[in-house]
Amino acid sequence: MNCLKELEVVIPVAVRVEDTVTLQCKYDLEGDQLYTVKWYKGSREFYRFVPKELPNTVIFPLPGIDVDLSKSTPNEVVLRNVQPEVSGKYKCEVTSDAPNFFMKQKTGTMYVIDAPTDDPRLQVERESSDKGETIKANCTAPPAYPGTNITWFLNGRKISESYTKSTPLEAHKTVSQRKLYITSSGIELQINEDTFQLSEKNLISTPTQGGLTRSVSLATSSIPDEVKLFET
Repeated sequence: MNCLKELEVVIPVAVRVEDTVTLQCKYDLEGDQLYTVKWYKGSREFYRFVPKELPNTVIFPLPGIDVDLSKSTPNEVVLRNVQPEVSGKYKCEVTSDAPNFFMKQKTGTMYVIDAPTDDPRLQVERESSDKGETIKANCTAPPAYPGTNITWFLNGRKISESYTKSTPLEAHKTVSQRKLYITSSGIELQINEDTFQLSEKNLISTPTQGGLTRSVSLATSSIPDEVKLFET
């Protein structure tokens, strides 16, 4: 009977260059003793914990990976000053002690990004529009790597964009020497009886990079026959 259960890894999907990152490995030995915990990037091991050995922690050098040994434990590994080459797939391998030596593995993927340093910019063609007319809006995300994803919402409901484009900036590179991209997205939304059904109306664009999100919004007044837009 396998007494090693509920192995789970918690690995952030997206982190910023030079961040300190914690990789977690949660497991239930159900009364068995721990034999080893090993961490891999791809197929290469970089961290090993063996409670019965002294020293009980071993670090295997790997380009870009800087383990903070003072903060790492059998359940988590702390990486300092992460760099682009740290992006990739990570695996935690846990083995129970004799006589069973049950072993389980779980993996997760992490990306090191160059996040935007400013807020996205949301613009509309004009401040007010009547029913039957079309609202034209644009959201532009600042330079980032990789390019930012932009999603539009109206009153909490996702709406389709009219266009999205990502433009590389030859003259802008990060400390990691990666080329940055500016992403721009726009909508053309016709105003009708179904467009706004609430007294408070909100048009929101949400740029995301992995798990990192920023939002900007435009709200309308409650005037029934006219839509007035202002930035919030």
